[in-house]
Amino acid sequence: MVRCYLSGTRVTGFGYQEINALYPIINGIYKKTGQRFYYTEDCGLFKDLKEIMENKWVSQLQKLTGLNGEELPVIWDADFFINKINSENAGEKYSLCEINASCVSPFPESSIPYIVDTIKERIKV
Repeated sequence: MVRCYLSGTRVTGFGYQEINALYPIINGIYKKTGQRFYYTEDCGLFKDLKEIMENKWVSQLQKLTGLNGEELPVIWDADFFINKINSENAGEKYSLCEINASCVSPFPESSIPYIVDTIKERIKV
């Protein structure tokens, strides 16, 4: 699964994580817990996801919800399942799993400058 972190309308980084539910449970405990790896917003592995998020999907979300850019959370994320890893079509490659607007921690270090800039913009510092 890929977690795409955003601040307002801007992608700030990515997290790739193994899904715990896919590991066996022995005596009520996962035999192995999934790892999470963090990447910057410029990571080539997720370039297609960044482009489609910033150029299409965020604006579609705003249109559906009636939210403008300043009303989007300072830090939020969208989780995606990877359907076809080698697909050139991001719409076919990823399926939206969920959007998180609370408890979005931890997040990649690359998100911190975006969070600071978003807060400054909103309080007009």
